[in-house]
Amino acid sequence: MSHTAASFESVSREIERTSALRDAALLAGFEALEQRNNSLAEMVLMVFGDRRRAAQWMSQPQRAFDGRTAWQVLIDGDEEALWDALEQRQGGAELASRLRVEG
Repeated sequence: MSHTAASFESVSREIERTSALRDAALLAGFEALEQRNNSLAEMVLMVFGDRRRAAQWMSQPQRAFDGRTAWQVLIDGDEEALWDALEQRQGGAELASRLRVEG
């Protein structure tokens, strides 16, 4: 095996390892959201369909939040902005309002 091929294998393994760590951290974060604010977590799941996609969305910068992530929006105390963005994505303001009240 050439030195270059060995280097690519090493890079590939490291990327797979860090990707698995990132995925685990994202899912752990979403699990914490489910425990702290279940109604909000339910809405995120409704919009994105599964935990993996929901957790990824929570960690990606969003135009709706001026380039911040949903986690940053929550840290800043602006949960309302998160609900509004989810309602807009879902197109279901009535359902979101009901979840807000239940939560």
